[in-house]
Formats: sequence, C-alpha cells, structure tokens
Amino acid sequence: MELKEETKNKFTNMELKDKLNEHQLAVLQSEFEKRKKSKIFGYLLWFFFGTVGVHRIYTANYWMAFFMFIMVGGCGIWMLIDGFFFYWKKIDRMNEKIEAEIIQVLLDMDPSHKVEDEPIDVEIKDN
Repeated sequence: MELKEETKNKFTNMELKDKLNEHQLAVLQSEFEKRKKSKIFGYLLWFFFGTVGVHRIYTANYWMAFFMFIMVGGCGIWMLIDGFFFYWKKIDRMNEKIEAEIIQVLLDMDPSHKVEDEPIDVEIKDN
C-alpha cells in the first residue's frame, strides 16, 4: 500500500496521530503491534544467518539478500557493515512506514477526514 503523496509530504506520524480519535488510536496500536518488525529478531537473523542475507529478506530487501547469498556476504564484511551501520535504522524506517500506512487507512475510513463531493441534483418523477 502506497501512502498518498500529500500525506508523505505534509505530515509526520505524530502529526497524523493527532487527527485520530481514541478508538482509532487503539486500533492503530493493536494493528501496529501485529505488523511491526522486531529489532531483536532482526539482529538474531543477522547474527546467525547474516553472511547469506537472511536478515535482508526480513526487511523485504530481496535483491540485496540474493546478492549477499551469492557473494556469501562479502566473506562476512558486508554482514558486519549491515549490522553496525545500516540494519537498526532500516527496521525503524520500516516500522514508521507500517505505522503511517495504518494511520492512512484509518483516516481514509473516517468520513470526517474526507473531502465532500458536491451534491448531485436528482430529479425524481412520480408515475
């Protein structure tokens, strides 16, 4: 699911959360807990299977995982670079994106946040 362009540009997740009511916030929290990526699980994958790129599959980076598998993680060098400089932030960005997608769905479902269409004049004729 792709976020609407205006949402990407104008608002952060915190600003979007301010537009939600209590029920929507509860739904957001519940859905986010189900869908979020775990840093601990990601690092366990990195630690035990990092040279073959399994941790990249967990973050949906399939092409990079394929290349890491083929090159055996650059003999472990690529794996170390991932673990220390890249991976933690990647999971944070993924979780922010997941949260933003859930917020967008909740806002789209709430009619008070939608732009009203102009009323259509309908003429009803009696028989």
